[in-house]
Amino acid sequence: MVRLIQRKGQSTVEYMLFISVISIALVALSWIAMGSSLVSGFDELSGDTRDVLQSATQTGSNDVR
Repeated sequence: MVRLIQRKGQSTVEYMLFISVISIALVALSWIAMGSSLVSGFDELSGDTRDVLQSATQTGSNDVR
C-alpha cells in the first residue's frame, strides 16, 4: 500500500520564501538604480536635521533642546 505524504504547510512556506526572494531582489534593484540619488538625499536630510537641531537650542538654559 502506498502511503501519501501530506504537505499542507510546506506550500505556504514555499510561497513566503518566493515572495521574500522577490522582495529582496526588488529592493536591491531599486538601490542600484537610485543609489547616487539616495546617498545625496540622505546627505541633504542629515544636513537639514543638523541645522534644525542647532537652531532649536535655547541659549541661556544650558543649551537644552
